[in-house]
Amino acid sequence: MKTIDKQIALGRQSVVYMEILNVDDHKLKVSIKSDSYEFQSYARISRWNGEKWVNVYSIHFNKMKTTHGLISYSERNEVCNSRHFQEDRDQLIKVAKEII
Repeated sequence: MKTIDKQIALGRQSVVYMEILNVDDHKLKVSIKSDSYEFQSYARISRWNGEKWVNVYSIHFNKMKTTHGLISYSERNEVCNSRHFQEDRDQLIKVAKEII
């Protein structure tokens, strides 16, 4: 498994973690959003089919381990730490590997 790209982006009320990976000759994209409004948060993983990203698996917002409302942290450097997203990231990849 190799990381191709990883980004953490801050919005007005959210923090988005995005990572693109090469896993067993499949391109996978992990997308995790921590929003101030819990129901707008998400954790999902998609596979590149050669034309577009296709959803493989997702975690319902109320089952996510990522803290909702990360943007409310006062230290921007702390918000941009990928450890906040690690548990959901690992779960998404684990399940996607079983599916693909």
